[in-house]
Amino acid sequence: MKRLSMLIVLVALLGINVFAQTTRSSQISKILGPAKPSLLGTAQRPTDCDTFANLCEDDTLVIYSLSPGSCAPGDKGGYVTGHNCYGDKSKADIFLLPGETIKGLLLYFGVAKAANTTDKFTVRIWDNNGLFGDGSPGAPGTVLASKQVTYNQAKADVLAEELTYVEFTTPVAIPADSIFYAGIDYTYKAGDTLALVVTQQRDNGLCEGINTSVERYSDNTWHTFTESWGLNVSQLILPITCRNVSCIITVTPSAPSICKGKSVTLTASGSSGYMWAPAAGLNTTTGATVIAKPTSTTTYTVTGDGGACSQTVTVTVNSTPTATVTASPCQNGKVLLTRNGTPTTGVKYQWYKGTTPIAGATNATYQATTTGSYKVKVTIIATGCNKTSPPVNVTVNCKMAEGAGMQFNADAYPNPFSHSVTLNISTISTELANVKLMDFSGRVVREFKNVDPSAPFEINEDLAPGVYFVKVNQGTNEKMIKVVKD
Repeated sequence: MKRLSMLIVLVALLGINVFAQTTRSSQISKILGPAKPSLLGTAQRPTDCDTFANLCEDDTLVIYSLSPGSCAPGDKGGYVTGHNCYGDKSKADIFLLPGETIKGLLLYFGVAKAANTTDKFTVRIWDNNGLFGDGSPGAPGTVLASKQVTYNQAKADVLAEELTYVEFTTPVAIPADSIFYAGIDYTYKAGDTLALVVTQQRDNGLCEGINTSVERYSDNTWHTFTESWGLNVSQLILPITCRNVSCIITVTPSAPSICKGKSVTLTASGSSGYMWAPAAGLNTTTGATVIAKPTSTTTYTVTGDGGACSQTVTVTVNSTPTATVTASPCQNGKVLLTRNGTPTTGVKYQWYKGTTPIAGATNATYQATTTGSYKVKVTIIATGCNKTSPPVNVTVNCKMAEGAGMQFNADAYPNPFSHSVTLNISTISTELANVKLMDFSGRVVREFKNVDPSAPFEINEDLAPGVYFVKVNQGTNEKMIKVVKD
């Protein structure tokens, strides 16, 4: 909490009423002693927020009361800084403070009584654009913020010897001239009573002659305590003002993008607290680290330090391929397996028998020669997103055609070709083949080893137009095929 160093400025702001005629009288009903150091110089709220009081180190804190019959015979008197027989509606203090916003107030009540648990008074912030009762400017004007508090809460705080803390739902912007009023509005009901602690009359000392307190009469006109009571005092109303903190948030994702159905960890740094939005796809909306699993590409915003800074991060969700396998009828001792799904370009394949990858089985089709469970894993090359098809049970129960055991053949299509040529090897052997692509002179352009004969094999090379030869070797079998590039 910080002592206000601008009291001389504040008394000048209220100086228009300093020499007005005193019309009310009061007396000290209770002396609470010197102002405690905790009310003068120690920050009580979080970093970047400070609590201020219109106090000097040598102030003495008291409660001023009115004697019964002060207003009319038979009345109960009351208190200068609260309910009284004059029917005052509001009490406030003027402030000239640093900061950008008012977070809340601390109120030091010396008296608080409650008729029940539901009756409420109102804590307010005003600008200084109003008029005093004599028509002079500088009184409380437009209400900038309000918050209701139960009399019962104030009563509990008095019994516990604590200050009543009131935090506004939304921080209040301090006016451009940094001047505002803070205080309370209250109504009158039997059993409800409030009185703020106030400084003793400042006849000498560091704050001699300084008054910062005002009140609103029952006729809704504003007056200074100097005018009303002949007092130069300050009430124990302590605003909590905050400055906006400059912070820069950095968000680091664990991956640049994700495949649909997967998650990514987002880690923020640079702030003392974090709020994430939207909540869709997040495991939590608070904390420096969250796990995001959106169903589509989503931009998340993380806000730090209560709104002082923010950053966005986009989680890109890439689609996964679809994959199913169809099996053709068994023919010539083989069952042709074909992957169905999308996309059909920009993907790569890997066939499995059971859980074991089949060497060289990397095309969209595969010829199974043995009974078993087969599946294919399809991967989008650009993103790495993949899908494995449900397994298909294959039974190879057909016989080879008569004389097929002696057969070995290979052919290529289309021929002539424009871009790529596909090689089909017909054989009963499962032995891997070697394939050589040669130009017209017999020079080997490219050699392919360990080619699976059970599946079509695509040759896609950047070739000049002309005549080429494809030489296929499997064990002792050999076949030379002439192909033409358009």
